Amino acid sequence: MTAVKIDTKLSANASLGIEQHTSRLYSKPGMRILAVVELAHVERTQPAPDEDKEPTVKLGIKHLEVARGGRQEDAIRQALHALYTIRTASGTLDGDGEVQLSERTIGDTGGQVFAVTATRMQVAAAQWAKYAHNAAAKGNLTVEQMRNELREVARGLESATAWSSDGD
Repeated sequence: MTAVKIDTKLSANASLGIEQHTSRLYSKPGMRILAVVELAHVERTQPAPDEDKEPTVKLGIKHLEVARGGRQEDAIRQALHALYTIRTASGTLDGDGEVQLSERTIGDTGGQVFAVTATRMQVAAAQWAKYAHNAAAKGNLTVEQMRNELREVARGLESATAWSSDGD
């Protein structure tokens, strides 16, 4: 696995974004702030094949804007929660190929329609990709059998998106 390191030298733009908050951060040990950050790949280390070291990628903080007050913090927290929920979405396909979200994922969505939809799509894409990889790995399938497998994937994705090629 590749290790990630953060370059401690901030870009000029990032320095300007955090500058007015540094005295407050210094005076309150343990304080947390919310910010929007842009990271960029600045360097990588690739050990020789016979070395027992992991490769690393160093990321630089190129832009940084700190939230000011409750409304901005709330917006960033909502974005963090949404991104986390989608990234960690899990579930399976039932016998009919319908997406079944895990209890944890359902709880993370808070019942919000956009969150349920996004997590259903994430799980559907992952599960149907896995299905397609497994079908392709079978090896000795005829062209017609592969077409059938592809139709099954299409049917599953159509079902997950509530879209039908029939125009329904």
